[in-house]
Amino acid sequence: MTIIEALLGEHGALYPLFDRIEALAQKAELPELKLHAALLESTLISHADLEDALLRPEIQPYVPLTPGPTDHEQIRAGLKRVGAAVSGDEARRCLLGILAQTRAHFWKEESIAFVFARRRCLWSCSRNSPRNRRASGEYRLVEAAVCGATRMDRSAGDRNEGDAQ
Repeated sequence: MTIIEALLGEHGALYPLFDRIEALAQKAELPELKLHAALLESTLISHADLEDALLRPEIQPYVPLTPGPTDHEQIRAGLKRVGAAVSGDEARRCLLGILAQTRAHFWKEESIAFVFARRRCLWSCSRNSPRNRRASGEYRLVEAAVCGATRMDRSAGDRNEGDAQ
């Protein structure tokens, strides 16, 4: 399993949680809304940290950065605002906004970042000979995680120089 497949799997598991929180938030009181935000935060933080550690460094050189906080930082800040809310209406508005922002962020990842990461890996693996990749250290653990562990397991002698994967 690649890191992209794992992240997509997490997205799939999180969508029903988003649906449930949205449904419950309509009638929830302040303590329940804060509990929903804490649950959401505990699941999203580990997911975002994994993306930031493994995926972002691989694609960042090729994707222009926008000024200001990242989506992950904005989502974290929004969840903190729910925790600091003093009224149910304020917490509900913020929580529903964060859910919408997180869905939009997932869409960007699924339709742009993950697709780009896969293409980037295929390009880098096909452009360099096995000998050059081994000598330059291009077979990094991160690339194996993003592109698939089987790439790291195959020895250079198993492929011809021009093989693309």
